[in-house]
Amino acid sequence: MGAPTFGSDEALSSEPLAAPGCADWPTWKFLQTPWSSTANGSGTPWPQGWSQAGPSYYGEGLHQYCNRTNGLNDYHALDFPLKEWDVIYPPASGTVLYAGWAEGGWSGLGRVVIVDLGNGYWGMAAHLRSINVSVGQAVGINTVIGYAGRSGNYQDNYWPSNHLHQGLYLNASLNRTYGGIYGGQSVEPHHVRYFGNSGGYYETIGRYQWMSW
Repeated sequence: MGAPTFGSDEALSSEPLAAPGCADWPTWKFLQTPWSSTANGSGTPWPQGWSQAGPSYYGEGLHQYCNRTNGLNDYHALDFPLKEWDVIYPPASGTVLYAGWAEGGWSGLGRVVIVDLGNGYWGMAAHLRSINVSVGQAVGINTVIGYAGRSGNYQDNYWPSNHLHQGLYLNASLNRTYGGIYGGQSVEPHHVRYFGNSGGYYETIGRYQWMSW
């Protein structure tokens, strides 16, 4: 299957900027697509190295809330279909705050890695098949933090399809016992760096948009 050939201009979409009460990722701060050139490919509907922003988009399904104080704010989280065991990178360099099963009211997220990305911003990768980092570890943009899966509620293969649930947060709090993020604001990604397809940036991410590693 051939890869889509569009570049960064394709990232421009009619979707609105951050929902009221949410925050925008600052364009001066590095952000990347968090999978590798080996993602998807044979046996999947997606060309190797590519995925799409779906099945759930902003405000859809469990992707809700911008700034409530007592729960996860995941309005601008995105799901990216991937193969089981596809490599997952952090969205930017940082330090691991939590790595393990999400518990309590967050248990549907399965195995998660939460990374402090600096300047009050955090990133969370959820539904992982396996975790490759530990709390306190410094990670770079090429650090494998885990592998894609569909874990949830303390079991693998809980969700119908393998995908990465990627959330970004500003000034949030962490329940370190249960691995749950709450408070702060959900953050809409902008100026997302990609390295495949000659490289470039996705300034905004539209519903079902093709995205390269």
